[in-house]
Amino acid sequence: MMFDIHEFDDEFTETFTIFKESTLLGTVRGFFIGSNHEIQLEPSDNIDEGNILIHQDGKKYILDEVNPLPENCGYMVRYETEYSKSQHSPQISIGTVNGGASIGDNNHNVFNSNSNDLSSIKTLLDSYSDIPVNQKDELLDLLKVTESSNLPMSKGFLSKFETIFKKHSDLGVAVGVFIVKLLTNLL
Repeated sequence: MMFDIHEFDDEFTETFTIFKESTLLGTVRGFFIGSNHEIQLEPSDNIDEGNILIHQDGKKYILDEVNPLPENCGYMVRYETEYSKSQHSPQISIGTVNGGASIGDNNHNVFNSNSNDLSSIKTLLDSYSDIPVNQKDELLDLLKVTESSNLPMSKGFLSKFETIFKKHSDLGVAVGVFIVKLLTNLL
């Protein structure tokens, strides 16, 4: 359903502030259409997908779909709230790339099992600023000693790094693949 927004008094429309990233673009009037996450907005040059509308009550609406209305009546927009956007779970895909396993989604780090030597683990460790340098060095040193010695690995020898592996599962996977390759003499 479409209305010419210019026919409505201010008492029937609501004011939204428009942001793109953290830049204020202006304000726009509009009104909510039913419960389908739609708002009809007056004409404006600042209505684009991904922009954020902040309602006068402080709620944020992320523009997901923008459709211009005929006869310059404005826009019909579909939106997501911050809550609904945070509820989307990433879709993880596991597949092969040139023969090795690859794990990840479109937005996050991808792990490729072909590159799980110590240099790739070091690169991965260096990408995390929240892991103290001494813990990074200690983990790398332990892996180097484990690789160079023919001594059996004892149960729990990596347990002191458990919290790091829980927080950075891709690092845990890389170290796990490295250890499995050591055990199966593939390195």
